Amino acid sequence: MEITKYRLQQILEAHKDVITSSSDLFADQPPSFLSLVLGMRYRNWFDIISDEKCIQTIAMRRKTYPIIKALLPHFMAYKQVIENRESLRMGIFSSRPDPGISLPDEAVIWMGNHGFKDDTAATLSAAYRQCFILFGSIPQFYNTFDGLAAGINGSIMVNRKSKSSTKTAVQRASQLLRLGMDLMMFPEGVWNKTPNQLILPLWPGIYRISQETGAKIVPVIHYLPSHDPGSYIHTVVDDPVSIDGMSEQEALMRLRDIMAGWYFLMMERYGRATRDELVEETTDSCSVWEHHLRKLVETADRYDCEIELKADYRPRNILRPESVWKPIANIEHVTTKNVKHVLHAKELIEQCHQNDFQRRF
Repeated sequence: MEITKYRLQQILEAHKDVITSSSDLFADQPPSFLSLVLGMRYRNWFDIISDEKCIQTIAMRRKTYPIIKALLPHFMAYKQVIENRESLRMGIFSSRPDPGISLPDEAVIWMGNHGFKDDTAATLSAAYRQCFILFGSIPQFYNTFDGLAAGINGSIMVNRKSKSSTKTAVQRASQLLRLGMDLMMFPEGVWNKTPNQLILPLWPGIYRISQETGAKIVPVIHYLPSHDPGSYIHTVVDDPVSIDGMSEQEALMRLRDIMAGWYFLMMERYGRATRDELVEETTDSCSVWEHHLRKLVETADRYDCEIELKADYRPRNILRPESVWKPIANIEHVTTKNVKHVLHAKELIEQCHQNDFQRRF
C-alpha cells in the first residue's frame, strides 16, 4: 500500500503541469496496475517534442502498426462492415464494389464520429493508412488495455480540462501532419447521446489544424444499430475533403453535413424497428433512451463523467431554450399576475434539463 501511494505521488508530480487532479488520471476510481506502470513512461506524451524526436517516434510506431492493424478486429466487440457508398446513395443493395477513395500523398486527418466504445478501433481499422490518435480520454489511456494499444499505435495525449494541454496537443498534431503522419480526430468531443442530432456540433480544432497544415479531412462514419450480440458496425469511408478558403462556420457545417448524411442513410437501411419493439414494457420513448444510455455508459471501461457531462461543443452565440426562460423563472418579485408565468418557466427549464441527455449521462 505504501509503495502504491508513493508511486501515485510520483505520477501526479510528474504530470503536475497538465493534470488538475487525480480524477483526471483515474476518473474517481482506484488506479489500475496499468496506470502505475505507464504513468511515468507516458508522461512526455503531453509535451512538445523536437522534430527529430517526433520523426523517431513515427518510425518506431510504423514498425508496430501492422501488428495493431491485424489484431484490431479480434478485440472489437462487433464485426465491422465497410459500406458500398453507391448502394447507399441509390437506396438499393448492389453487388458492384465501391471504387474506394483516392488519398493524397500528403498526410490527412481521419475524422470519425463518436458514439460507442469501439469507434476508435473501428476508425483505425477502416483507415487506409496508419494514423496517430488525438486521445482525450486520459483515464482510459492509462488504465485499460485499449489505452495501451492506442499508445503502441501512436497517440497524442490531451487533457481537455487544461488549456495549456489543449494548446500543446494542437501544436503536436500540426507537427505530426507536417512530418507526414496521418492524424485521427473525433471532433464531436464526446459520445453522441442525444436522440435528436445525428452528429453533434463539431469542435473547431479540426478546422484550425487543417487550415494550419493544409491537410485534407477524410470522413469515417459509423452506425451501430444496437448493442446486442451479433450486431455489426456499419462504416462509410468517404472522399477526402478540402476546406481551404472556407470560414470556420462554413467548414464545420460542411463536415457535419457529410457525416450526418451518411449516418442517416445507414440508419434508414439498418435501423429497422417499430415503436412497439422499442418501447416494449416502458412507458415512453424517453425511458427507452435512458435505458439505452445506461447500457452504453456501462460499456466504457473508465468513464470520465466530468468530461462527458460538459465537453460537447456549445458555442456561446447559440441561444439555448433554457436560457430564454431563465429570466422569467428567476423573477424575484412574484405576484398574482405573474406567478403562472414564473411557474411555467420553471417547468420548461426542468423539462429542458430532463431532455438534455447529452449532459445527463
